[in-house]
Amino acid sequence: MKAMVIGASLAALALPSTTPPALAGSDDVYFWCWKQADYVRPVLMRGEKEAWVANCVADHTPPLATRKKKRY
Repeated sequence: MKAMVIGASLAALALPSTTPPALAGSDDVYFWCWKQADYVRPVLMRGEKEAWVANCVADHTPPLATRKKKRY
């Protein structure tokens, strides 16, 4: 019983480290996009800058896994 508890706890600790994050490096992309938004001309207002950054992040992150179509 004790061995099963130890094994389960080790598996719970090891599993998250083996799975890659969904959007790897998204913080780096986010900060890079904010830095690039400062160089956009004409100067963007606050709402425009946030929209520009959102589009930039969407353009520079990999798409999520797509679902396979079901064949009937």
